[in-house]
Amino acid sequence: MRLNKLRLGIDVRILIKPEIGISVYTLELVSRISKNQNLELYLYSPSKILDRYRSVISNTVIFRESKIKNIFLEQLWRTFNLARLLKKDRIDVFWGPAHRLPFIKPKGIKYVLTVHDLVYKYAPNTMSKLSYPIERFMLPKSILKADYVVTDSIATKLSVESEFNISKDTISVIYLGSRYKNYTRSIVEVNREINKYFLFVGTMGPRKNLPLLLRAYAKLSTAQKENCHLHIVGAKGWGRDNLEKIIENLGISEYIKIHGYVDNLTLAKLYASCYAVLMPSIYEGFGLPLLEGMTFGKPGLCGDNSSMPEIVGNAGVIVKHDSIDSVYEGLIKLLDRKNYDLFQENIPNQIRNFDWDISAKKLEKIFIELYGECSGKS
Repeated sequence: MRLNKLRLGIDVRILIKPEIGISVYTLELVSRISKNQNLELYLYSPSKILDRYRSVISNTVIFRESKIKNIFLEQLWRTFNLARLLKKDRIDVFWGPAHRLPFIKPKGIKYVLTVHDLVYKYAPNTMSKLSYPIERFMLPKSILKADYVVTDSIATKLSVESEFNISKDTISVIYLGSRYKNYTRSIVEVNREINKYFLFVGTMGPRKNLPLLLRAYAKLSTAQKENCHLHIVGAKGWGRDNLEKIIENLGISEYIKIHGYVDNLTLAKLYASCYAVLMPSIYEGFGLPLLEGMTFGKPGLCGDNSSMPEIVGNAGVIVKHDSIDSVYEGLIKLLDRKNYDLFQENIPNQIRNFDWDISAKKLEKIFIELYGECSGKS
């Protein structure tokens, strides 16, 4: 019987890239789990993770970073090389926080997988011709390989159970938190010199439904648009529509500001100064910008699909994501001060269960319970 610490391996491949939702998820949880002195942590990546991520992870962890840059070779690394490394390091439990597990499973190891969404199943047309077949092939295999599955939302949990016949004993929901929970007002002082504005945050790709949002915003009266502009934040994604051309054709250029990708502090300031966060996506596994906006007391507008209504609850407007008129009416509802004040009153109760510290503890509990199931371990 081995009485050493639980050896936990984590795939941190997602941390070699600038921040997107899944990298925020991975970093927030890994940074907390790395401080648990009862765990011996090994972090695996096909190449070096970004320095700004490394700086918030405990220096007691062991990094296993290769020097692979090619996307095809990255797939081979995860599929074959990673399992060899896990066996060499005698890992007890391995966690894949980004939809992937190795094809090979060394004897005695337990696999945990986080499934954020089933985009390939429910919104395949929003994926690129490269990512769709990879996701369709890899994710189901990883789900079926896992000893335990974690999802971000009840909506995704129900979808996974339905599609893969997963036992209710081997799947659970662990919500995300807001990285801005402890930001003080002095750090993100509200800029009162700029116009009131709606805020969209997300990678600018087909799934985010930006063209429809722009068309709904264009229906507002001139006075309403002058009173509340629209700011767009996020990196360019696959299949990005020519937003500038759409904006020009709609005649709303003077009311729109495209920021592109911004750092954490800049994004915090944008959240703090905005009027409301808009996310009428075609599909989401969670909807992190909605929660982050609520952290600053900002109501949200979201689509009536997937996980988003679960996140917003009664602290915002839920609209038909495929209807310009419905999104327009949602904007009108937000601009009504009586409605807006009610949404704000509901925010503290709505966000109380979304906390990264709580999430990390729940995940650690799963790791420890699986470790206890391993033969010859205590």
